[in-house]
Amino acid sequence: MAELKQTFFQECEELLGALEQKLQALDEGSSDPEDVNAAFRAIHSIKGGAGAFGCTELVGFAHVFEASLDHLRSGRVAIEDAPFTLFLRCSDAVADLVAAARNDEPATERPDLLAALEQVGKEPVVPAPVPAPVAVSVPAAPIADNDAPVGIAALGNLLALVDAKIAAPAQPVDDGWDDEPVAAPVPAVAKPGRSLRLRITPETDLFRRVIEPRVVLGSLPEADIVAVRCDLSRIPPLETLDVTDCWMCFEVDLRTELPIEDLHGR
Repeated sequence: MAELKQTFFQECEELLGALEQKLQALDEGSSDPEDVNAAFRAIHSIKGGAGAFGCTELVGFAHVFEASLDHLRSGRVAIEDAPFTLFLRCSDAVADLVAAARNDEPATERPDLLAALEQVGKEPVVPAPVPAPVAVSVPAAPIADNDAPVGIAALGNLLALVDAKIAAPAQPVDDGWDDEPVAAPVPAVAKPGRSLRLRITPETDLFRRVIEPRVVLGSLPEADIVAVRCDLSRIPPLETLDVTDCWMCFEVDLRTELPIEDLHGR
């Protein structure tokens, strides 16, 4: 494992170089979609290897960075509108996290960069116009001693609704990894799109390439995943099993508006 880990960090140097090179080209005016795809693949590969070796801080930062770059791949954010200055700063932050993991040193957290990345692709919040007050003549009525003022009563009702919401028991959700299946709550309104089932069969040398099986699922749109099942039927008998081979398959149920070609491209 020590030798594999060292190989991973050596590959990270090449991936970080490619990431910075592509982001720099885009910042200088390139509109080549392949530059975006190459940058996305670089951070995706770094995240996958980091997950295999338990580099939690690196995985968390790379995941948010990867999601922001995916907005460029999908066209949700136009290349000319992308914050490449932010992306280049985040590339430097990933390099620092890789160095910390390589030297077994504490990682420096960057909540400021994470917060900025999470805003990429989001629509700006425009406050609703405030209507002009309308004067209405209403005869004054005395308030009984046992009645609260209208504003206080409304606030009390609002607090009661909040308390009821907090006290409501959380519904279990099937994340696809529990030993026992858990029924997912039925949404009040059906999610738009169509239902699809993907069967993902990783190559048997997945472990030898230092990739965790769950990383294979990381590029799917998380909000569209309904359920994930792991199929172990392909695993050979114990006496013939080679522990360096991956025999797991995954079935993923999706409710999505994305075209099948886009899912396969991920």
